[in-house]
Amino acid sequence: MTDRAAAVTETFNRRLLIPRTPEQLVVRWNRRIITGKGVRLAVRDSGGDAPPMVLIHGLGTPQRSWDSVARLLEPTFRVITFDLRGHGRSTDSQDHSIDTYVEDVLTVLDATDVRRPILVGHSLGALLALESGAGRDCRAVVAVDGGLPLVRPAEAKDRHAFDSEMRRPHVRFLMAVSALFGMGVGLSPDQMWQVIQETEDREQALNAVYARLHCPSLQVLAERADPSPWGEEMRAAAKTAADRFHQAHPHVGQVWLDSGHAIPLEQPRQLAEQIVTFGTSTGSCSSPSAPDAGLPGDDPS
Repeated sequence: MTDRAAAVTETFNRRLLIPRTPEQLVVRWNRRIITGKGVRLAVRDSGGDAPPMVLIHGLGTPQRSWDSVARLLEPTFRVITFDLRGHGRSTDSQDHSIDTYVEDVLTVLDATDVRRPILVGHSLGALLALESGAGRDCRAVVAVDGGLPLVRPAEAKDRHAFDSEMRRPHVRFLMAVSALFGMGVGLSPDQMWQVIQETEDREQALNAVYARLHCPSLQVLAERADPSPWGEEMRAAAKTAADRFHQAHPHVGQVWLDSGHAIPLEQPRQLAEQIVTFGTSTGSCSSPSAPDAGLPGDDPS
């Protein structure tokens, strides 16, 4: 995950330098700050009466990483995004345990007064969506290239390689630029490394978490390796974990997309299509604004 987190952060930060198109400015967000456990969390809510969906970002990227997906989901769902503590416009704290991140998710659910939401999480966010969904009445959970009991190759656990990656000049520059836009990461390298290690430990217990879910779940996984150190090894490990998991949990859906780990950034439309199709098939989840569950710009023929 060390190389994956760095790759996603770099992909997102590079896109900060690209002007946004009108197509990406469709969602008229209601923005608010809510008080969590020792922090203030920045939340965006599209509002409305459609079924609620909460999008949870991964480590090292803020809620803005969901923008291209959110605008495609908004006609069908009430979309809510937020920055975890230490990310984006939320304040920081010394506590970055997985339990505390889950508490951030639950705080947002309570503050926005959503009932039976669909939880969608990417990478670390997938783990948070699953653990949060296991303790709440949710309509569905979607894990985007995460949420697998993944056994990582030894090279991906090398702290020295992680520190070297974080010290690369262009990585430091792009992270500084993102911070200027209020989209940076407040975690120190030590804190990020601790989150990575705890995430791997918690992922090994995910079989029990899935067993506690009382709603349908879907895994949307990346087919391609990232062009980063040990990318091929990480992708091979993910495929092995996915095959093993599917044999043990055949009721959990699996979809593979032609993408690297940063699926919300690389393949937003394909991801949104999977989410809309799955979300609208999980019970009474129709939206008067999008009865055919299509996406904006789709050809009705």
